[in-house]
Amino acid sequence: MVISKIVKRDGAVADFDPAKIRDAVYKAFIAVELADGEKADSVTREVVQLLEERFEGRTPTVEDAQDVVVQVLREKGFGQVAIGYQAYREKKQEIRNLRKKLGIEEPKLTVNALDKR
Repeated sequence: MVISKIVKRDGAVADFDPAKIRDAVYKAFIAVELADGEKADSVTREVVQLLEERFEGRTPTVEDAQDVVVQVLREKGFGQVAIGYQAYREKKQEIRNLRKKLGIEEPKLTVNALDKR
Protein backbone atom coordinates (compact mmCIF):
# COMPACT_ATOMS: atom_id res chain seq x y z
CA MET A 1 0.00 0.00 0.00
CA VAL A 2 1.31 3.45 -0.88
CA ILE A 3 1.57 5.94 1.98
CA SER A 4 -0.34 9.08 1.04
CA LYS A 5 -0.79 10.83 4.39
CA ILE A 6 1.22 11.47 7.54
CA VAL A 7 0.19 12.69 10.99
CA LYS A 8 2.09 15.79 12.02
CA ARG A 9 3.14 16.50 15.61
CA ASP A 10 0.15 18.77 16.17
CA GLY A 11 -2.21 15.98 15.09
CA ALA A 12 -2.96 17.47 11.68
CA VAL A 13 -2.95 15.08 8.75
CA ALA A 14 -0.88 16.19 5.77
CA ASP A 15 0.09 14.75 2.40
CA PHE A 16 3.05 12.38 2.65
CA ASP A 17 6.03 13.78 0.75
CA PRO A 18 9.08 11.48 0.48
CA ALA A 19 11.11 14.51 -0.66
CA LYS A 20 10.96 15.84 2.91
CA ILE A 21 12.55 12.63 4.17
CA ARG A 22 15.17 12.79 1.43
CA ASP A 23 16.01 16.42 2.27
CA ALA A 24 16.41 15.61 5.97
CA VAL A 25 18.56 12.56 5.23
CA TYR A 26 20.70 14.51 2.77
CA LYS A 27 21.25 17.27 5.36
CA ALA A 28 22.28 14.60 7.88
CA PHE A 29 24.86 13.28 5.40
CA ILE A 30 26.14 16.82 4.84
CA ALA A 31 26.42 17.39 8.59
CA VAL A 32 28.91 14.53 8.90
CA GLU A 33 30.67 15.47 5.67
CA LEU A 34 29.39 12.47 3.74
CA ALA A 35 27.19 14.47 1.37
CA ASP A 36 25.92 12.06 -1.22
CA GLY A 37 22.60 12.40 -3.01
CA GLU A 38 22.61 8.77 -4.14
CA LYS A 39 22.98 7.51 -0.57
CA ALA A 40 20.20 9.84 0.56
CA ASP A 41 17.98 8.58 -2.26
CA SER A 42 18.69 4.96 -1.35
CA VAL A 43 17.95 5.53 2.33
CA THR A 44 14.74 7.38 1.44
CA ARG A 45 13.51 4.56 -0.81
CA GLU A 46 14.10 2.03 1.96
CA VAL A 47 12.41 4.24 4.57
CA VAL A 48 9.33 4.65 2.37
CA GLN A 49 9.22 0.90 1.69
CA LEU A 50 9.41 0.07 5.42
CA LEU A 51 6.74 2.65 6.26
CA GLU A 52 4.45 1.15 3.62
CA GLU A 53 5.01 -2.35 5.05
CA ARG A 54 4.61 -1.39 8.70
CA PHE A 55 1.70 0.99 8.34
CA GLU A 56 -0.48 -0.82 5.83
CA GLY A 57 -3.98 0.47 6.43
CA ARG A 58 -2.75 3.05 8.98
CA THR A 59 -1.25 6.51 8.81
CA PRO A 60 2.26 6.92 10.25
CA THR A 61 3.29 9.91 12.33
CA VAL A 62 6.26 12.15 11.70
CA GLU A 63 7.95 10.47 14.67
CA ASP A 64 7.31 7.02 13.15
CA ALA A 65 8.98 8.15 9.93
CA GLN A 66 11.94 9.61 11.79
CA ASP A 67 12.37 6.42 13.82
CA VAL A 68 12.51 4.43 10.59
CA VAL A 69 15.09 6.86 9.15
CA VAL A 70 17.36 6.25 12.15
CA GLN A 71 16.88 2.49 11.85
CA VAL A 72 17.66 2.43 8.13
CA LEU A 73 20.72 4.66 8.53
CA ARG A 74 22.10 2.28 11.16
CA GLU A 75 21.28 -0.84 9.16
CA LYS A 76 22.99 0.56 6.06
CA GLY A 77 26.17 1.28 8.03
CA PHE A 78 25.74 5.03 8.41
CA GLY A 79 26.02 5.07 12.20
CA GLN A 80 27.54 8.56 12.39
CA VAL A 81 24.76 9.95 10.21
CA ALA A 82 22.16 8.23 12.42
CA ILE A 83 23.75 9.72 15.54
CA GLY A 84 23.74 13.21 14.02
CA TYR A 85 20.16 12.83 12.80
CA GLN A 86 18.99 11.64 16.22
CA ALA A 87 20.85 14.45 17.99
CA TYR A 88 19.15 17.00 15.72
CA ARG A 89 15.75 15.44 16.48
CA GLU A 90 16.43 15.68 20.21
CA LYS A 91 17.54 19.31 19.91
CA LYS A 92 14.38 20.19 17.99
CA GLN A 93 12.27 18.45 20.67
CA GLU A 94 13.99 20.44 23.41
CA ILE A 95 13.18 23.62 21.52
CA ARG A 96 9.54 22.60 21.04
CA ASN A 97 9.31 21.87 24.77
CA LEU A 98 10.91 25.23 25.63
CA ARG A 99 8.56 27.09 23.30
CA LYS A 100 5.60 25.34 24.92
CA LYS A 101 6.87 26.09 28.42
CA LEU A 102 7.36 29.77 27.53
CA GLY A 103 3.98 29.92 25.80
CA ILE A 104 5.58 30.88 22.49
CA GLU A 105 3.48 29.79 19.55
CA GLU A 106 3.72 32.46 16.87
CA PRO A 107 5.87 33.57 15.36
CA LYS A 108 7.85 30.39 15.57
CA LEU A 109 11.34 30.97 16.81
CA THR A 110 14.04 29.25 14.85
CA VAL A 111 16.47 26.73 16.26
CA ASN A 112 19.17 29.41 16.16
CA ALA A 113 17.05 31.90 18.07
CA LEU A 114 16.57 29.48 20.96
CA ASP A 115 20.01 27.85 20.85
CA LYS A 116 21.63 28.16 24.25
CA ARG A 117 25.15 28.58 22.87
